[in-house]
Amino acid sequence: MADGTEEIFEITVRPGKPYTVEARWRGQSETAIAPRPRDMEGDLRELQTALHIGLPMRGAPAQPAKAASEPRIIEGIGTRLFDLLFRRDVFTLYSEARDWAAEADGRISLHVRLTEEMRELGVLPWETLYHAERREYLAISDRVGLTRTAEDFVKAVRKTPKLRILCAIADATDDGGGTEGGGRLDPLMFDRELMWMEQAISELRQAGQVHFEVVKASLGEVEDRLRSRRHSGWDVFHFIGHGGFDDRRGQGYLVFVQDGSRAGERVYAEDLGPLLSFKGGPRLVLLNSCEGFQSRTGDIFSSTAGHLAFSDIPCVVAMQFVITSHAAQEFSRRFYSDLVAGESVNQAVRFARMGMKRYGPEWITPVLFSRSASGMIFELPKVVAP
Repeated sequence: MADGTEEIFEITVRPGKPYTVEARWRGQSETAIAPRPRDMEGDLRELQTALHIGLPMRGAPAQPAKAASEPRIIEGIGTRLFDLLFRRDVFTLYSEARDWAAEADGRISLHVRLTEEMRELGVLPWETLYHAERREYLAISDRVGLTRTAEDFVKAVRKTPKLRILCAIADATDDGGGTEGGGRLDPLMFDRELMWMEQAISELRQAGQVHFEVVKASLGEVEDRLRSRRHSGWDVFHFIGHGGFDDRRGQGYLVFVQDGSRAGERVYAEDLGPLLSFKGGPRLVLLNSCEGFQSRTGDIFSSTAGHLAFSDIPCVVAMQFVITSHAAQEFSRRFYSDLVAGESVNQAVRFARMGMKRYGPEWITPVLFSRSASGMIFELPKVVAP
């Protein structure tokens, strides 16, 4: 892109029967009435089925998904969601912004604002947004970026000589639920997962652009590494492990391990916020966990990622569907490479999604919650080409 000009196009959906959609761009605002989407739960079940076809379990050899119906399903859901947001005057304003992006060699940063009063829409896969007329997925378009916006924007740029990543791995043998709904966990082959993660950022480490440490994901170890003076200053907290949703408590959780063992310990969303959100704490949290995004129907705020997004952490990335290890590796490689190269978190996620497309539909899996208008949360030294 020649000049890199980027402007925010903000969408907010207000409650009611029907919904009210508000759009803002360049000081202009428009509203439109939108009916409630019908049978989206059926669409989501169909989408999840399509995503699972041809996808091996994490840790198994990866192969591209082979479901012939995937493009049709994803385009269909994406088109319905696009038509929900961009109606009448809102669509007219968006078209004006999209035309500007093409003519000015610029970009639109589309922020879909999630408010607590509209929690039932949070569980929808907005990453599939598809403009059928242009045959364009907004989340991977070179002219439109897609971010879920939580709360108000904050200024959160941090100067750092290198990106410091703390990777917490929880190879728990059970989900920590005890006799109340607990169970044995499927192995994620953590050694292989860590190997792929290290391979993904190996060139960045060798160039001195990334400092990467691994810690056992027990509460004691993680808290010590995050908050002690000798280990402080982490920019990114990257979790690899299991997660889930507790129907009894109505809340998501990550499965840590107990100190001194591999027994699981559930750390609920309401407790993760205070653990990770503090002055000088990580500016970015990445949850590479099974079901880290899952919530009870109609309540994204009860999911682990959703809850963290409404804490003081500027950016949270989570996976909303099952993801293969090779796709997870590709996401990490592209994401961290572009972040270190000076791209915004928004752009780094977009480039990572594009890299994941070779594995089929998994590119719709990463979800970005951001409280940064630009997505520029790190100021790193410029990378000088050899």
